[in-house]
Amino acid sequence: MIDVMAVLMRRGLVASILLLLLCSGKAALACSCGAPWPAQAVLERTPVIFTGVAVAEVIDAAGSSVATRFAVSERIKGEVGDAPVVITQLQSSMCGFRFRLNVTTIVWADPDPESALQRFWAGGCRGPSSLQHEQLDALLAATLREATRLQAALAAAPDDPASQLAWARYLERIHDARADRVYAAIAATQSDAVAGHLGLARLALRRRAVAEAGTALAAAGTGPETAKLLDMLRLVEGDVAPLGTRRDWQGLEIERLDLSGRDFRRADLRDARVANFTAQGADLRDARFEGSVFYGADLKGADLRGVSLAQLAATNLDLSDTRLDGARLSEVSLAGARLAGANLSRATGEGVDFRRANLRQAVLRQARLPGAQFREANLAGADLSGAGLVGANLDWANLAGANLSGATIRGASFELAIYDCSTRLPAGVTAAGLGMVHATPNKSTCR
Repeated sequence: MIDVMAVLMRRGLVASILLLLLCSGKAALACSCGAPWPAQAVLERTPVIFTGVAVAEVIDAAGSSVATRFAVSERIKGEVGDAPVVITQLQSSMCGFRFRLNVTTIVWADPDPESALQRFWAGGCRGPSSLQHEQLDALLAATLREATRLQAALAAAPDDPASQLAWARYLERIHDARADRVYAAIAATQSDAVAGHLGLARLALRRRAVAEAGTALAAAGTGPETAKLLDMLRLVEGDVAPLGTRRDWQGLEIERLDLSGRDFRRADLRDARVANFTAQGADLRDARFEGSVFYGADLKGADLRGVSLAQLAATNLDLSDTRLDGARLSEVSLAGARLAGANLSRATGEGVDFRRANLRQAVLRQARLPGAQFREANLAGADLSGAGLVGANLDWANLAGANLSGATIRGASFELAIYDCSTRLPAGVTAAGLGMVHATPNKSTCR
């Protein structure tokens, strides 16, 4: 067995060969990858992940694509044969990519349904930043550790229901297609049949297979989890009535969810997966969103005071004019988010990712955000007075008109950040000393 952990430790490997499904070389007319997906979303939405050595390649007659044969070393996710062929485009307009021969590689790919596990497609989008590659490395390493532990438990006791259920839940969590078979086997047993049927119902809801989900829930019998999944089934079918009575929506997976104007205080939306989430003007105070992934979210003007967004990941996120006072933001990915006019006073969290976010006129008074990433963020006119920004990265950020008076910036980086004569810095700190640049270089002397 190959040491995948050692492969991950080879700095830059994943960054050089990562094949995300942000755009498909098979179907795309041009390479337009858009914003990078969160790391968790990449893991969930990539059907097949394996490690192997590229042993041979054949370029098609038109010179437009290359088929690379691999000798598989380790199957991380999904099903793959021993010697699969991975097809990638060569033209730059099609996100072209070419594997290095005789090098151990981690491959992220999409199976060809007609190939019997032997042919795969991979796109070569380069959207993710180096920081996201680091996040993928860490996530994949943690995933492998858990898989190794669970497989060892199964090997030691293959008939143990608890071990089988733990393995099924792991496969469900990483969106591995094998979860269906494992849950079906559990449902066929007498000891834990209910857990098997509930698992099959969750997977059917994920696929929007309404009839299949209903059959599994009928077999599961009554109980709190069955009632919750029945409400999710109603929601998937378009019936919004359960939103008026239920607050526990942990694990919800749905294409669209509209909470605009609703009172959804103290709601539990942990680990939700929503493709199009709208909650304009909603009251979401003290709600929980830990571990959720949104592929598009419009929460303009929502009241999010006291919410927990720990490990939330989202793309195309609009939090303009929201109330986020006292929000808990640890390890949140808000890269590229729209936060203009948002109030994040007293918000807390380590390692929050605000890269390229629009925080124009945002209020971050007394926020505690050690290690936050504000690189290339727009903080023009933002109020960061008294904020704790120890070790934060504000390189290339726009701080024109921003107020950092009283802020703690020990170990923070401001290389080439923009300031103007209305920018206020902590006492005893100068823009020149931080390596900042004036918004209008020929008028860089401020009176």
